[in-house]
Amino acid sequence: MKLLQTRESKLIMEWVLILTMHIIKPSGHLPEVQMEMIDGFSSESACNKAGNTLSMTLLNQVNKHVKQQGVVKGNKHNLPSVFIECSRIDK
Repeated sequence: MKLLQTRESKLIMEWVLILTMHIIKPSGHLPEVQMEMIDGFSSESACNKAGNTLSMTLLNQVNKHVKQQGVVKGNKHNLPSVFIECSRIDK
């Protein structure tokens, strides 16, 4: 029992940002999802702040490509969708 307590006291906690993006397709089509994980955040707040900043930057970058290619934004299809989630990990 003492060994277990010593081992548990040395656990390191961190937050991991999971960032996913896909291009919106018509209903019934499975999108190709791109994923990135970034570890090392010391708090959920810092993780969420980074996730929000990165997702907005990613959407702005994709919009530059949309403009460059002359894509008409008449509907939601072919536009990016970004999701973020922060997960607590005990090491």
